[in-house]
Amino acid sequence: MNNPTIRVVGLGPGNPGSLTIEALEVMRQAKALYLRTQVHPTVDYLIREKIEFSSFDFVYDQMNDFPSIYQEICRSLMAQLENDAEIVYAVPGHPMIAEETVRLLIEASQKGKFSVEIISGMSFLEPLLALVGYDPTNGLQLLDALDFSSEGINLEIPSLFMQVHDRMVASELKLSLMNLLGDDYRVALIRAAGVPAEEECCWLPLHEIDRQTWIDHLTTLYVPALKDELAGAGQHLKPIIRIMNRLRGEGGCPWDQEQNHQSLRQYVIEEAYEVVEAIDSQDPEKIEDELGDLLLQVIFHSRIAEEQEHFDISGVIRAISQKMIRRHPHVFGNVEVEDSAHVLRNWEEIKRNEKKEFGGALSGVSETFPALMFAEKLQNKAKKVGFDWPDYRGGMEKLREELQELEEAIAQNNNAAIEEEMGDVLFATVNCARLLGVSAEVALFAASRKFRQRFQIMEQLSIEKGQDLRSLDLEALEILWNCAKDVYKSRLCK
Repeated sequence: MNNPTIRVVGLGPGNPGSLTIEALEVMRQAKALYLRTQVHPTVDYLIREKIEFSSFDFVYDQMNDFPSIYQEICRSLMAQLENDAEIVYAVPGHPMIAEETVRLLIEASQKGKFSVEIISGMSFLEPLLALVGYDPTNGLQLLDALDFSSEGINLEIPSLFMQVHDRMVASELKLSLMNLLGDDYRVALIRAAGVPAEEECCWLPLHEIDRQTWIDHLTTLYVPALKDELAGAGQHLKPIIRIMNRLRGEGGCPWDQEQNHQSLRQYVIEEAYEVVEAIDSQDPEKIEDELGDLLLQVIFHSRIAEEQEHFDISGVIRAISQKMIRRHPHVFGNVEVEDSAHVLRNWEEIKRNEKKEFGGALSGVSETFPALMFAEKLQNKAKKVGFDWPDYRGGMEKLREELQELEEAIAQNNNAAIEEEMGDVLFATVNCARLLGVSAEVALFAASRKFRQRFQIMEQLSIEKGQDLRSLDLEALEILWNCAKDVYKSRLCK
């Protein structure tokens, strides 16, 4: 015994002339014909042709949300198969394009209790694409206006937003798209594509789409591809963005959900330092891994800002991309430069104009920098107005002067003065490093790491000698330390 069958017919976009001969004959011969909705331009033609049918419009009146409506229609159709071995179900457009009830029926038919046969029909796409003059072979994405997430759109190809049922849907869609495209981006609002005398195609700024009073169930929004270098901002970050959204969303991770900008500050600093350590190790795999950890912090902060409706990751990428273009007029514009020093001068001038900094030559240096880096940046700022030594010799003389003042403070046993003079010594040391072309931060980090490695060698040597470091006097420790230095140097030479 054959399984009962639901034959699904496409009614086309709304013009009776777009009905296929097969679809029309199937509906004429149907013993039981059901329409998802009678609110469709082609239905008047069916009535004139005396084709009998029933519709599910009453379900729309009984339920408040579309998922429930679609599920109830499918349940009713499947229940009807108990009385009829074959029924015909007609839907607007093409059955396989933006038709949720057909998807649900096909999914249910996989259990083997009935089969689904598709009778194709013209969709709304063909006349709509003719109206906007676009060839879809160059790429096109179909999106549901009722279930849209900004992370789901690729701005590099045109988009069609279906089911723009009313002005409220248009308003919500508008707000989401304006964050990506801006208020004045030109889009096409299209109603009843392919229906003679009812067809509307209006090109207008994005912010105006919800002001059109004629929006109804036959309305679609066409969004052209964004034709600029930043069209794909954030597109390749979608996998990690989805993971972060899941972690921060309902049913996600309690720790991730509790975080805010302030609580994450320390991790940004830690991850940045671990990237530097990886670079120093010259290990590509380690650098790749640590850059990923640092990128996660950018994604994390962007997600928090998006929840607060401040900005999102696309805005971050777009802002830095635009900044890099502005600050490289010798690459993206017609400015000529002589050398890298000229590039840096231009960069600082553009930066000052952008930020319109006030507060003097030393403004704009964040006090959240590590102390050595903070000192170096202040000194570089002062240099730009001429307050600097001609070369390292002046810096070295100043360092000796500060050391002398530190010795005097120590002789006076003045703790406050000792702290102040020690600070001056460190500041002068940074100055010397800068004048010699050395980063004090990097140099001190390297020295500290070298000390740790030598000390670990010294500990190992003491174990091999059966000695406890804590029991050795200073002279014995010095001998052991010098041995550790020799071992360290020999390892470097290998």
